[in-house]
Amino acid sequence: MSTKTLCLFSLFYLAAFFTSGLALKCLICSGGDNGCCKSGQVGESAECGREVKNAVCYEVEGNEDGVTTNLMRLGCIGLEDAKRKSKKYGITLGDSKNKCESVYSERERETITACVCDTEDCNSKYELPEKKVEEEVTEEEPASEDVVDNENRGMGLVPISTIGMVLFNILINSLY
Repeated sequence: MSTKTLCLFSLFYLAAFFTSGLALKCLICSGGDNGCCKSGQVGESAECGREVKNAVCYEVEGNEDGVTTNLMRLGCIGLEDAKRKSKKYGITLGDSKNKCESVYSERERETITACVCDTEDCNSKYELPEKKVEEEVTEEEPASEDVVDNENRGMGLVPISTIGMVLFNILINSLY
């Protein structure tokens, strides 16, 4: 295999491991009704699909007397879809990708705020307070030292595979 062929093959192989960095990530609450967050839930970060046109992160908050009572994080949706969903609450968002608008709902007796934004996990403006449950607190055993608890659930990012590293070494060695 010629050096040029090996070099091209290695570049294509390595390019598969890197993303363009253009994909938007948004928080989404799952497990509830239509993206509604449960008490204390923040949501999970999910990458927008390429099929989403004019992507924004979307969040709707219900606030009664200064306390968040309802929170909905739908994750990544198109700006036009966000505007349509907001109209259901009587809110007009406009064409800005970074905006919040509020309206007081007589029916719900709360202020409803809809927000769109276009930076990573930006739809985390509001927080649904945890409900206080009066239970007997039981002490748990401490976790063993070999347990790793990190944000990536133990899955650290590996920029290149073993095969990719071998091919990269072959490429470098063939250049010298």
